[in-house]
Order: sequence, then C-alpha cells, then structure tokens
Amino acid sequence: RVRSSAASDVYKRQLIWFCLFVFSLLEINNLQKEHSFFLFAISTFFLFFLSFVRWETGTDWDGYYEYFNHIFYYFQDSDFEFGFARINEIIKLTFGNYTILLFVFSCIIFFFQTKVILKYSPLPLFSLFFLWSISFANVFYIRQTVAIALLFYSTTFLVNKKTWLFFICIYIATLFHSTSFVFVFAYFLFRLRITIKQMFFFLLMSFLFSIFLVSIFNSILPLVGGIIQHKLETYLALGEDGGTMTQSSLGEVLIRGIANKLFIFVLLIYFSSKEMKENLIFRGYLNLYWFGAILYFSMASISIVFVRFSFPYDIVQVILLPLLLKNVSSNNRYVLYAIISVFLLFRFYITLFGSYYDLYVPYKTIFQL
Repeated sequence: RVRSSAASDVYKRQLIWFCLFVFSLLEINNLQKEHSFFLFAISTFFLFFLSFVRWETGTDWDGYYEYFNHIFYYFQDSDFEFGFARINEIIKLTFGNYTILLFVFSCIIFFFQTKVILKYSPLPLFSLFFLWSISFANVFYIRQTVAIALLFYSTTFLVNKKTWLFFICIYIATLFHSTSFVFVFAYFLFRLRITIKQMFFFLLMSFLFSIFLVSIFNSILPLVGGIIQHKLETYLALGEDGGTMTQSSLGEVLIRGIANKLFIFVLLIYFSSKEMKENLIFRGYLNLYWFGAILYFSMASISIVFVRFSFPYDIVQVILLPLLLKNVSSNNRYVLYAIISVFLLFRFYITLFGSYYDLYVPYKTIFQL
C-alpha cells in the first residue's frame, strides 16, 4: 500500500510538471495575456494550497514541528532567528495549530515571489514551470525559503533605486535566516559594469580558490578549522536539511554546480543580444546570478553546508530565463525552450529521486489525519 501510494504521488508530480510544461509552451506561442494570467493564478494558488496542507512531508518537518510543540511561553530561549521564533510563538500560543503556522509562512513566500514574477517576468508561467522543476516551487520550504522570498522582493528596490527599502528588506530577511546578510552585496552588484570575459575569469578563479581552500583546511587547520567549521555548520543546518547538499561530497557539489550554474550562465550569455546585455533588469539580475555562482564555488570547499550563502542569488533565474526567451528570435526561442525543458526535466527527476526522496514521497496532507 505504501509503495502504491508513493508511485501514485510520483505520477501526480510528473503530471504537474507536464501541465506546467504545456502551459509555458502555450505562453511562448503568444498565449493571450488574460489567459496566461488565469493559468498562472490557478497554478500558483494550487501550489500555495499544497504548501500548507502538507503533513509530515518535507525536509524541514521533524525539527520544526518538534520546536513548535515545545513552545510554552513568549520569548522562550531558542537557537532560531528572532522573527522565525516569534511567529512560531504567536501561532502556537494563540492557536496551537501547526497548519496555521505553515499557512502564514506560505503566504509570505508565495506573496513576495509572485509579486516579483508578475512584475518582471514576461513569461510568468515559464517562471512557475522553472520553479517547480528545480524546487517544487517552494512547496516544501524551509526557513531560509522565507528569507529568500523577501530578498527576491528586495531586488525591486534595486531597480527603482530605493536604497533604504532594499536594506530594510535584508534586515527583515535576517530575522528568518542569518545568511541573508550576504545579500547586501547585491546593492553594489546590480549596476556593476563588468565584461563577460571578466565574469568568466572570476568564475574560474572561484573554482580554483575552492580547490586551494580544500588543501588549506586539510593541512594547516586540521584542528582549529574543524572546530570552527563544525560550529558554523551546526548553526546553519539547524532545523533543516537544506536539500541534498549535506549528503553529497565536495566533488559531487562542484560537478553539480558546473552542470547547473555554468550551464544556465552559458545559455544566458550565448543567446542574449548586445541590447539585452545593456538592459538594466537583465544585466542586473545576470550580475546577481553570476555572483551567486562565485559564492557557490568559493564556499563549497569550506563546507558543503556553506553553499547556502549562494541560494538567495539563485532565484533570479526565474526572471532571467523568461527575459531571454521573450527577446530571442522566433527560431532561437523554440531551440532555447527545448534545451531548457530537457534540462529542467533532468533537474526535476534529480530533485524528486534524490537523497531526500523518503521525505518528499509520499505527500501526506492534513486530510489524512
């Protein structure tokens, strides 16, 4: 029965992938804007619904649920960030219902990520299709996902040069996950003028730097470095598994980074026109994605858990790729869409059948209690 339930769940997720694939294909074939928005709204609401009616499903469940059940008074001592802890306390002491807590966090995540997609993505259905393929559209979120949604929204203030609002967003995001402070670099990066050759040079340097740090940690800092690393890993990994990273070797992480990040980066560079590279939004988000790849390679050698610093920069892909698809020629658009779709199909299956398959499958709901 369990095996049958798991098989059925896998089939349903494949069906969602296929539906979003078809919707996005219709979209790039000039689907009317009203129809596109309708399909996007229905799909988003459906995924939003899945995100808070789940039960005992997702990499975050055990740690967060146990913490929630052991809250007995306000401002209780906690190792979690201030904002995350206070919202948990308010919901627990007011309602005592974990599903309401999931609903609140789902509202934050889907509200802010949807606002940015609708504002800057010319192909919102494709953005949703991309998100489902790489992360189940944040249905199974962890506390960093809440922070990333806020940081994603903060980029709108970079476009409009509203500096204080940008930094306020970062501050609020740090109340949910401390790694959010790394996003301050986005302020300097968004309008940075740097050549494509320089981008590739720094990517190569970050990769070599990562290899160099491995030898340093293995030889010069066998004791002290290990203690510091363990303490930081314990804090950053608190209450969350963070995907498949923590169960992968450094070699696997670097290979995955090359396969994923450099593949997308090369697509963005190869298919974008000179005019697109001068476009403020495209170039600004490209700079952020590039810097995220540098962080990824640089941090991986210190600790696999540290690649989490790069995650806030990754989400800008959901704006970059639709911008690229919308602005290439018709012939190139279908070629590019086919390439990306095959890539996303692989990403989807890697995410689904990865190290945390048992935590994602089967999908349980509150209606099964």
